[in-house]
Amino acid sequence: MLAIILQPDHEARETVAVDEMRRDHVTAAVTLAMCALAAVPGLCVLAARVAAPQKDLTPFMAWVGKQTPPSQPLYVLGEFDETIRALVPFVTGRKAVATSREDLEATHPSFVLVQDKEGTRGPPPGPRYELVRDERFGVGRYLSLWRLAPRSYSEVERSGVGPQ
Repeated sequence: MLAIILQPDHEARETVAVDEMRRDHVTAAVTLAMCALAAVPGLCVLAARVAAPQKDLTPFMAWVGKQTPPSQPLYVLGEFDETIRALVPFVTGRKAVATSREDLEATHPSFVLVQDKEGTRGPPPGPRYELVRDERFGVGRYLSLWRLAPRSYSEVERSGVGPQ
C-alpha cells in the first residue's frame, strides 16, 4: 500500500500534464495580450502618420530660405496668415512682406511666395514670374515659390526700376 501512495498513478500524471498545459496556455494568452496592448500606441502613431497629410511647413520654408537672397524680404501673395508671418522670419531669417499683384507690377521682387488655403496653387504673381516649386500641406494649404523670369529680370533692369 505504501508503494501505491508513493507512486502516482497514470491518472494523476495526466492531470499534472493537463494542468501544466493549461498554465502554458494562460501564460501565452497573457503574454499575447500584453504585447497587443503595448503595440496599440505604436500602431496609432504609425497610422496617423500614414493617414494624415503632411502639415509641417518648416522643410519647405528652409528650402525657400536657401533659394532667396538673404538681403531681401520675402514677398507673400495670397493668404498672409499668422503662420506665414511667424514662420518666414523664424526659418528663413527674412522679413515676410504682404504684397498684391499691383505692388508686384511696380516693385518686381526677385522671388514671391504664394499661399492659398483653398487647396489650389493660388494666383500666379504675374506673367513675368515662373514657378520654381510648389507643395501642398494638409488638406487646404498650398505654397508655391515663384521667381522673376530671367528675361523679365533684364527687362526690369533696362527700365531702371530694378528688383527689390
